[in-house]
Amino acid sequence: ELVALARATIAAHGAVFGVQNIELELFRVRSFGALRLVQFQQQHADVPVYASFFNIVYFQRDDALVLTSIGGEVFPELAHRLAGRSVPERSVDEIAALARDWVGRDRVLGLRRPVVGHPTGEIDSQEDPLVLEIAARRRADNKGVEPTLVYRTWVEADAPRARYELLIDAITGEVIGAYDTICEVDLTGTVQGWTSPSLLPDVASNPETLQPLPSFRVTVPGAG
Repeated sequence: ELVALARATIAAHGAVFGVQNIELELFRVRSFGALRLVQFQQQHADVPVYASFFNIVYFQRDDALVLTSIGGEVFPELAHRLAGRSVPERSVDEIAALARDWVGRDRVLGLRRPVVGHPTGEIDSQEDPLVLEIAARRRADNKGVEPTLVYRTWVEADAPRARYELLIDAITGEVIGAYDTICEVDLTGTVQGWTSPSLLPDVASNPETLQPLPSFRVTVPGAG
């Protein structure tokens, strides 16, 4: 029902946002309290467009859904700008080799023992399919961007700790984008716990007090 309402909203107001003739595929539906998010990803000829989403948010008021916001970033002229481009067939091994070559040529990162992978699994496995996407690439004259067919993969290493998402031009094999997906955080603070002071027994005359706990390991979910 929510997805159908969202598609009806696009049909009614899509022309205002330039998405009336754009291929939109349902990406996900999420809830944040009383807010309902319906997110679509742009596609072209069944190929998903990288980081191109159109979002519709509703507010749940009793039994009614009230439109709160609508919008996103899409490429309205993909069909015209990609016309006539043929994509050479590339194997999983070839894409992995291109990613490894990028690591070998980049002396700044200094990655040791890199592992080449794929967002949906190990790209080194012949059973893992390549995913063709469309990404925005800055033009050579620096005047805007142009849509580019790419394969997305990643390179991970333990020394130093790094995980880079790579966008590889499907036609030329060039790495046109490399994004560090690890967010570095600095934590400061003291870990405390309730313990009995000194070596005296835990009795009423020696009540527990809040004390620092030295050499305590803290794990932060989501941090590398």
